[in-house]
Amino acid sequence: MGTAGSTIGAEDVLHFSCELQSLTRTEDCIGRTGINECLILITDGEVAARQLISRLDSAPSLCLNNTLHISLSMVTSLCGESGLDLLNRLDTAALSTH
Repeated sequence: MGTAGSTIGAEDVLHFSCELQSLTRTEDCIGRTGINECLILITDGEVAARQLISRLDSAPSLCLNNTLHISLSMVTSLCGESGLDLLNRLDTAALSTH
């Protein structure tokens, strides 16, 4: 959600959160997992995830301090997999930068 050396305050995080919510669907679930990290759970597969990525990439409203770097990982849940197992796999998945 920012660049090295830039200062991101609470207002910036709130702005980003509101904009992110406007770009996702009501059935998607957004969570903040770290200082500059969030997670979006999508129930209907890779096509919907790629559509969301496209919306994020083309959304000037998400910019903080005139810049935004999106790094993402994507995993698909496995039958019978717990949420914790899914998050652990996501943590070790390779990042793609957009």
